[in-house]
Amino acid sequence: MTLFARHVSFICLLGFACLIVSTEARAESRDEAHKRAFAELLARKAKASHAAESRREIALAERKARRTAEPTSLARLTTALPRIAVSAASVTGVASATPLVPSGFGAGKDAFVESLYSEILGRNPAQSELDYWSGVLASGVGFHQVASLIWRSQEHQTLERSGEAPNIPKLTAYHNALAARRAANQQ
Repeated sequence: MTLFARHVSFICLLGFACLIVSTEARAESRDEAHKRAFAELLARKAKASHAAESRREIALAERKARRTAEPTSLARLTTALPRIAVSAASVTGVASATPLVPSGFGAGKDAFVESLYSEILGRNPAQSELDYWSGVLASGVGFHQVASLIWRSQEHQTLERSGEAPNIPKLTAYHNALAARRAANQQ
C-alpha cells in the first residue's frame, strides 16, 4: 500500500472535521447575528414605547392646562349676561344697548344661530360665530345639520361633562330655534 492509500481515510476524516467545525462556526455566527438583531429590535421597541409614553404625558399636561384655563361657570355666566340680554331683545323686540351686528345672511338665520347658542351652550354667539354659522346656513347646509354640529361641538361636550350644560333636549332646542327663525323672518 502506498502512503497515499493509507492516509486517504485520515485525510477524509480531517476534511470532514473541518467541514463540521466551519458549519458550526457559521451556525454560531448566525446565532450571534440573530441575537444582535433581536437585541436591536428590543431597543427600538423600548425607544418607541418611551416616545409614546412621552407623547401621552404631554397630551395629558396640555389637557390639564386647558381645563384650568377654562373659565368657571360663574365667569361664563357673567360674560354671557350681556349676550343673553341681546338674545332676549331680539325675541321680545325691545331694543338692546349692545346688539349684534347682522351677519348679512338674513335675520332668520341669525335668530336661528342665536337661539341654538343660547339654548345649547347657555350663551350667545360671538360676532364671528354668528357670521360663520349664518354663512354656513346661507351656503345650503341644512338647519338640522347645523343644530347637530353645535350640539356635538367640543364646547357642548365639555359643558355636559362638567354638568353645566343647559338641561334641554336637542330636538326641543332645534324646534325653538326654528320658531325664532320664523319670528325673525316675519318682522
